[in-house]
Amino acid sequence: MKYLITVLAVITATFALKTAASCPFVAPGNMPSVPDGASADAVRMQSAMTEVRTYVQASEEFLDCRGLTLSTSHYREVLNNATEAADTFNAQLARFRENNGALAKN
Repeated sequence: MKYLITVLAVITATFALKTAASCPFVAPGNMPSVPDGASADAVRMQSAMTEVRTYVQASEEFLDCRGLTLSTSHYREVLNNATEAADTFNAQLARFRENNGALAKN
């Protein structure tokens, strides 16, 4: 029985170390800049969309992996920054679509 418990403990520890190693250690850095949708071209808006998606996905991954170990204020800061980045981009995308009509439809 002790052997079984030892084996299970080693397997669990190995899995935990592997999982922790694959988690990002720090939160994503600064939010990506979002261009003014009224004056940006389609290439710049596409680039900004990719940057914002990457930032939001990195934030989600960080919170999924490290969320339980963070203080409430740090968790909220990461979550709020990701939400702000997405909301800012969506607002500028709406402006871009207003100025460019059907050209900007997905």
